[in-house]
Amino acid sequence: MRKAVLVVLIILFLLPGVAAESWVTGWLKLGDVIQYGHDRLLLKDVSFSDGSLMVYFGNDTLSDSEVVSIGGGVKWGDRYFYLYRTIAAGEVSYFNVSYLFPYLLEGQKLYVGDYEIYLKSVEENKAVLVLSKGNTSKELKYSGGWISFDNLRISLAPMPVLFDGYLHNGVGVPVWKWRIRFDGYNITSSNGTLYAMVMLNVNNKEYVVKTGNILQIGPLTLKIGNLIGSEFLKVTAVLRGAEIHVRVLPTYEGWVKEGKTEKIPPYLLRIEGVGNDGAYVSIMNSCGRLLRTGYVTTGTFAQGVYYGGLMIGAVGVREVDGSKEVRLIEFLNPNEIPRARNLAFLNVTLDAPSNAVQYTPFWINVTIRNSGTTDLGYLEIIPRISDDFILSGSYPHYLDVLKKGQKVTFSLKVLPKKSGELELGDILVVAHVPYELSCYGLGEVNFTSEKKMVDVKPAIIRYRISLNAYNGTVGRPIPVNITIFNTGNTNVSFALTVALPSEFAVEGNNFTLYDKWLYHEDTLAPNESKTYTIFVVPLTSGKYKILAGVQAYGKTFYNSTVITVSEAQTPRTQTSNTTGNSASTSRVVTYTQKVPVNCTETCTTSNTTCEKTSTKTTILHLGGAFMAGIVFILGLAWVAAMFEGEEEEEEEE
Repeated sequence: MRKAVLVVLIILFLLPGVAAESWVTGWLKLGDVIQYGHDRLLLKDVSFSDGSLMVYFGNDTLSDSEVVSIGGGVKWGDRYFYLYRTIAAGEVSYFNVSYLFPYLLEGQKLYVGDYEIYLKSVEENKAVLVLSKGNTSKELKYSGGWISFDNLRISLAPMPVLFDGYLHNGVGVPVWKWRIRFDGYNITSSNGTLYAMVMLNVNNKEYVVKTGNILQIGPLTLKIGNLIGSEFLKVTAVLRGAEIHVRVLPTYEGWVKEGKTEKIPPYLLRIEGVGNDGAYVSIMNSCGRLLRTGYVTTGTFAQGVYYGGLMIGAVGVREVDGSKEVRLIEFLNPNEIPRARNLAFLNVTLDAPSNAVQYTPFWINVTIRNSGTTDLGYLEIIPRISDDFILSGSYPHYLDVLKKGQKVTFSLKVLPKKSGELELGDILVVAHVPYELSCYGLGEVNFTSEKKMVDVKPAIIRYRISLNAYNGTVGRPIPVNITIFNTGNTNVSFALTVALPSEFAVEGNNFTLYDKWLYHEDTLAPNESKTYTIFVVPLTSGKYKILAGVQAYGKTFYNSTVITVSEAQTPRTQTSNTTGNSASTSRVVTYTQKVPVNCTETCTTSNTTCEKTSTKTTILHLGGAFMAGIVFILGLAWVAAMFEGEEEEEEEE
């Protein structure tokens, strides 16, 4: 690198008309751009016969081009480009070059390959630089020496003096982009003090300045000194900018012994053997699996070995104490390292309604499409639904394989627990793809759907209950119709509880019995109704109250009705007389009527009766032993307390 800088300095002294004070020297790759102001230089193409480089240069349109041979250069305006060495490996090539230009002004940017160098501010002997590469940016304060950023080394000469001397009256002096001429002076008196006003012409524009003052013209600062007689004026011209020197280094350069293995994450590099003009090298993954092997050569036009962002070249060989060594030069471009994610692409979409109602479940649709170029295996599907929702129902948790172009679609049922503008969440899919850098040959990739927001309206939970029953007689079934009307805006699950006197038995299906309560769970859509029919069998006469209640999400709605039960008529007896010594006996005939027990027809009014009949009858005795296997329902406590309170009120009346 020192030799390269020396060559640059020699060029500056030998080439006539070259006024460059700043330079970039080091390693750039094919396709890189150097940009200074509106001037650009593109490393366009390389010749594999002699290593020469085709460059395009000029303004933004890159109107000029030239082939630069190794050891040669090209000059345009006050810029110069020089090519020292080429290392090529297929479509990837690196070049050791120099680029010379005048100065970097305050507020100006210099682009070198993947790097951006911004001179944010400058003062005498110090400056502030902002250095960027990709998404990484760093602000550095410069006060001397060399500063580092990634593979860059930078030094500055802030506020360079462009001219420090005497201007002869009427004679123009070129100072970089400006031409300055001293055109005379006037002596002026103010408050008894005499001072000189000098006339300066800068790029054909006249300025009048008092001696001892400063004239600022864009980035040019002119310090006006004293007059020497009438013919000479002392002037110092300072540039508000800096001479900048940039070295672009390789990722690594150094001597490596034959047989040595070194780490260049995520790779391993082994020197298999060293020859007279190069070395055999092997690039492996972190577990030693061979990825690429080849021979790297020395010389100004050299052969390299490349794999997945890693270029290996050689700049010299030697033998030390009987051991052969090669001086390797390595370039690692992180953007070109194979990533498992770059080998696969899953398009995961989540389709959900924009509006919903609290406590009312709705469906979301998920589509997973393999839009990549390879099959994916061992896919895990993870719905990341927020805590404001409850996820229910089944879905595929795992997929063995999803071939390229194939898609899977399924639905998920969710229930919003809260109201408001809520984030629903997203769908995460973890998949595996063949990946050479993995020790197991597979790489894990993650893909997610977009996040969805749902506007959830507050739930209105409201039910109306209607009971309809007829008076009856002891031992005869009495139909009781219980109609539930959903007058709210949500079809949440509700619990229906019916309380009967202990003097009753009951015939019915789909109810759970505990003590004097019947319990049933169901759902109803808003503005819909449903009628449930049970048959009660009174065991004694009297006046009895039947109560029914609905509970949903902590809210309770109930109603009741009263029926009168009279004594049953005395069964008829028939006396049969026989002749002879036969005795007189009586025979009781009991008439039994079958009643429907599986009637769950939906009715629209409370007076509708159910006429379906069935020969199957279930009789549950409320006052005696319970059915085996009945489960205690804790949720009935609310209606128990409510009903008992009503019964106490009636007794007081």
